Amino acid sequence: MEGIHFNLVYTPIKHLGYKAVIRGISDIYAMNGQPGQVLVSLGISSRFSVEQLDSLYEGISLACKNTMLTLREGI
Repeated sequence: MEGIHFNLVYTPIKHLGYKAVIRGISDIYAMNGQPGQVLVSLGISSRFSVEQLDSLYEGISLACKNTMLTLREGI
């Protein structure tokens, strides 16, 4: 949640995408699990540009690549 878990004033959108994936899978790793896929489903405000969404997905993709996860997209 913006203002609680992150602040877009000082958090680059790409970092936010990366953090979302890593935070999402950290509990699985903590329980000695092995995640295989990440499902992304977003509700986006009109205040975000296409370029910002591209940057968000760059961070998500990088986190998936670094952790050898498959990126799936929801509807």
